[in-house]
Amino acid sequence: MEFDLSKIKFSKNDLKKGINIPKNLDSRLAEFVGIIVGDGHIGFYENRNARYPYTHYEVRISGNLKDSDYYSNFINQLAYGLFNTKFSARKPKKENSITLTKDSKAIYYFLKEYFEIPQRKDNVKIPKIILNATDEIKSSFLRGLADSDFCLTIKSSKNYPVIQGTSKSKNLMTQCSKILNDLGIKNYIYCENSFYEKRKKLYTRYCININGFSRVREFLAIVGFSNKLKISNYEKFLEKMAGQKGFEFERS
Repeated sequence: MEFDLSKIKFSKNDLKKGINIPKNLDSRLAEFVGIIVGDGHIGFYENRNARYPYTHYEVRISGNLKDSDYYSNFINQLAYGLFNTKFSARKPKKENSITLTKDSKAIYYFLKEYFEIPQRKDNVKIPKIILNATDEIKSSFLRGLADSDFCLTIKSSKNYPVIQGTSKSKNLMTQCSKILNDLGIKNYIYCENSFYEKRKKLYTRYCININGFSRVREFLAIVGFSNKLKISNYEKFLEKMAGQKGFEFERS
């Protein structure tokens, strides 16, 4: 698909900095959109009280500080390849987080117009353009989302791996489950309720589980993670288990 870029609004600052907008949907863009759906936020804020009133268009991606290399390097290089600009990285003091931000009217409108990214993501969905795309595009989107909202852990009691994805949005997890099924990766979805004592509020989250060596292997082969920390413990586990009698799991 080729985008009609005449619909995209550029600010003077966008033009000055040479910001580009992709003309086609490819795997790089699909992965970036997956990251935005998982860890990102877009919004605009008007300041009418300033001497010269202005509107601030923000694209923001936030994550855990332990993943700073993935955010500062991988995501920023991905953004540069797509938009010809890098995001500003901030590591707030006394917070275990990293945030990438970019003030760009063009990128904001591009994500809003073609990918329907909402400002509030309680019921966020996979963009229609992704759902109607090829398996390569779908798997690239899932990789971006997985680096944000999925984790790979080892169930120590049974010594087998589990990939779990979580979200407040039932629609998002249901759509992810369908794509995984279409890609031949078996999974199951369920919901969890937890009571947050401090706020006296019940929270519901929706989960996807991909259980066992064969299914995890399929996920890593077809979708995978760009954030290598996601699989570091898994690799160490395989090394540990490789010498044990009866353990015959093939990585590739």
